[in-house]
Amino acid sequence: MRKFLIFPVVLFLITGCLEKNEYTSLLGTDPLTQNGEVFIAEDGEEYWMGCENSYCYGFSGGVPESLKTLQNLTIPNDLPASFDLSNFLPEVGNQGRLGSCTAWATTYYGRSLLHNIGQNSSRSQGVTLSPSFIYNQITKGQCKGTSIIRSLQLLVDQGASEWEVFPYQSTGCNLQPTAAQRENASNFKMKDYLILSGENMVAEVKTLLTQGKPIVVAMGLDPEFGKKDALGLSAYRPHQVKKDQIYGSHAMLVVGYSDQFKAFKLVNSWGEGWGDQGFVWVDYAAFENVFDLQNPFRVLCQALVVMN
Repeated sequence: MRKFLIFPVVLFLITGCLEKNEYTSLLGTDPLTQNGEVFIAEDGEEYWMGCENSYCYGFSGGVPESLKTLQNLTIPNDLPASFDLSNFLPEVGNQGRLGSCTAWATTYYGRSLLHNIGQNSSRSQGVTLSPSFIYNQITKGQCKGTSIIRSLQLLVDQGASEWEVFPYQSTGCNLQPTAAQRENASNFKMKDYLILSGENMVAEVKTLLTQGKPIVVAMGLDPEFGKKDALGLSAYRPHQVKKDQIYGSHAMLVVGYSDQFKAFKLVNSWGEGWGDQGFVWVDYAAFENVFDLQNPFRVLCQALVVMN
């Protein structure tokens, strides 16, 4: 069927984020709509975002001493030149006019992919989990952007119900799970998640992907996002980022990489008609020197690995 569409420790982050009121003051305008932030493509098409109600101009990484920070990851010397987990994803979906990208990245894509890898189930036989199970519980009818960490923690605590049991509510976010839906969700609890520190990011993300662990990212988007590059790919390549051209922060899932393209492969939640059949290639440079204030291509806000 086609589908359209803490661990209770105090978490300290190295932050470079602007809260909504600070961002609004900086730009002199409020970039948020009622249902989240909106990206406007070259053709004028609008695509909803919704990763919290702020844009992080800079990277927020877990501090080294935190139990929720990825630490001591061994980087192999023989990483393959390319790797791709996308065959374990559900089909590309569309979040529609809701600020639900975080639930799509963490739940529909991330948690579904983890389960399907564990079951060795490809797209046609795999499970598809509902973004609404997570999104609606956080927003409770106020369909705004949501936190990646809060969404992942709900997946750890409750799991998420299957799409067929709790279909995606594409025109709102008020429906709350029933007892039966919660029972179904308990079959899909996630083991854990960890925050990437921001150090050695390209090698760490490649290594995690080869271990079957996808990465949820929050990324600031400007008009260069998704444009065709010299290779004919829908991509996000290095350029001078200007604060007043950022539409806001968007959550996506990293599912692969290619040294030939010098980019990571991310699945988006804007439907198959956007990008490369719903995917986009983000240059390795977005994951390098993320704390360098002089880095012109500072678009990565946060990165977290999800684990079974």
